[in-house]
Amino acid sequence: MVAEPLPIKPVRLILGLIACIGLVLTFLTLLFGFASIPANSVGVKTRFGAYHDIVNPGLAYAIPYIDEIHIVPTQRLLKLEFGFTSPNATNIYQGDVEPQETETMITGDLNTALVPWVVQYRITDPKTYLFGAREPEKTLRDLSESVLGIQIQQVQLATVRPPPAVQAAFNEVNQAQQEKQTAINQAWAVYNDAVPNARGQAKEREKQAEAYAFRRVNEAKGEAQKFSLLLAEYRKAPEITRRRLYLEAMQAILPNLQRKIIVDDSLKNILQTLPLLPADQTRTSP
Repeated sequence: MVAEPLPIKPVRLILGLIACIGLVLTFLTLLFGFASIPANSVGVKTRFGAYHDIVNPGLAYAIPYIDEIHIVPTQRLLKLEFGFTSPNATNIYQGDVEPQETETMITGDLNTALVPWVVQYRITDPKTYLFGAREPEKTLRDLSESVLGIQIQQVQLATVRPPPAVQAAFNEVNQAQQEKQTAINQAWAVYNDAVPNARGQAKEREKQAEAYAFRRVNEAKGEAQKFSLLLAEYRKAPEITRRRLYLEAMQAILPNLQRKIIVDDSLKNILQTLPLLPADQTRTSP
């Protein structure tokens, strides 16, 4: 007697298939639904393309094909380059796609210069950063930081240089300015050397004048005092004082004369004069 196989009910078969598919989907969801968020970033979770919530750094879970986590580096200092592009940049928007047009500027004195620069910024609002503008890094070049959720930290100018067409003229102007500054520095050096010397000489002349005035005043006072003493003596003995003054004057005058002749009217003889020659002439006379 042969046993007949048990009939398989279609309902059970369908439920089994559904259960297997559910297990596979659950396994795949658990396998591919986790994402790791770096410590310097946050995750912005979207569900069906719309904003859902902010996910902190660490291991996060998102339902595959339903949720998506966008990593936003909020703790990093990002930068945009204008007029040049650095090689091996991690940010695809960092470099300038049109450096020649961007770095050409008109200065305040209406001169043309090539001015590359760097804008450093930090993302402060991840939600506004992702949904406030279609391309935040590109829009940053034109829009304000408050609209984008971006805070600009620093703007750094790189090496400023003139265009090649005016490089020679720029160098001549720069050289002229340097020569002007050199001449000014030399003039100040001469000034700093001459003015203190002139002031010192003027101070020295002033001291000499004061010393001369002090000496002349003292001499005048001495002469006046001497005259007062002579006047007192003259009043006591006029004749004697007069003769003394005469003899003192002759004593000071006669040695300076080269040839002297004394005339005596009291003598009645022929020789009324007495020539007095210096000692050296007396010896050489025949």
